[in-house]
Amino acid sequence: MNRIHYIFLISSIFLLLLPIGCNNEGNLGPANEEFVGVYLMRDTQIAMSEKIDSVIFTVFRNTTFSMIFYEGEGSGKDVDFCNCQGNIIDFGTAKASFDPTSISYGNCDTLRIPRGLFSADFINYDSVIVIEKREPYSDVDDTLYQLILLK
Repeated sequence: MNRIHYIFLISSIFLLLLPIGCNNEGNLGPANEEFVGVYLMRDTQIAMSEKIDSVIFTVFRNTTFSMIFYEGEGSGKDVDFCNCQGNIIDFGTAKASFDPTSISYGNCDTLRIPRGLFSADFINYDSVIVIEKREPYSDVDDTLYQLILLK
């Protein structure tokens, strides 16, 4: 190979690698996702003890979340759970880990918002996502938490 071929080869490699080095924006995950559904908490030791609220659940760039609870039309009851936001890990997989960093306190249930690791099913239900957690050793014996969301 002569000198011109070497220069051409080195220039070609440089031009191929240049776009890789120019990408300054990190991978922030997918776009924001918003879901509507219900959040359920049940104490299985006490009959008829479930609390259900409608929720708008938003995941921002697969890193943080927001839950806004609202009274469903015709439900005739007050909102039970507090609005919250925080960090979320592994959303979109078979699990989701919630770490609330901000909770709107008031006349609402601050203890039973999602915290910790939940199992998630994005596949087996037709147009619904089910995220649930069982805590047999919590302050309330054998509670079940479910977040049922429309895709």
